[in-house]
Amino acid sequence: MAAFLVQLCTISPDSGADLDVLSRIANRAFAERSKGAQALAKGMVAYRRRRFDEALTVLPRVYKEDTAISLGFRAMAYYESKRPETARQELELARQKMQSYEASGEEGRPLQPFGSFSPTTWCNTQIVLREAEALIEPGRPHDDGRDPTTTEEAKAAAERASRL
Repeated sequence: MAAFLVQLCTISPDSGADLDVLSRIANRAFAERSKGAQALAKGMVAYRRRRFDEALTVLPRVYKEDTAISLGFRAMAYYESKRPETARQELELARQKMQSYEASGEEGRPLQPFGSFSPTTWCNTQIVLREAEALIEPGRPHDDGRDPTTTEEAKAAAERASRL
């Protein structure tokens, strides 16, 4: 449970959470189990603390339905580590994973390929991918032709998320 709390508090870059406290929680959880949710949490808080090499060491490349989140954080960590080509490759993998989540069913509703996949996971993944895209490919229009970093809808969503 501690790992999920850390993930929730680090999904957004401006959550206002105390990163030192989150780091201690993540490190304790990681010491008990150094894979899965614990590795994702430790890597996410390491990235937010600007410890990019540490983040890349622990962020998993594959982790259930949160793989796209992990790949998004990996992409940003590579970019901040001055490895833009690797960052773009990881970002593309994250996009592909997200597209696998979005395979449409009836009336364009997203399918849920994993039993535990939830709308919350989908939203968190979108937050991370949009942050990664804005960092790695600034000014690149989103697939629908809108720039995700400048639309009023995106700004309003970011404002709402920052108040959570």
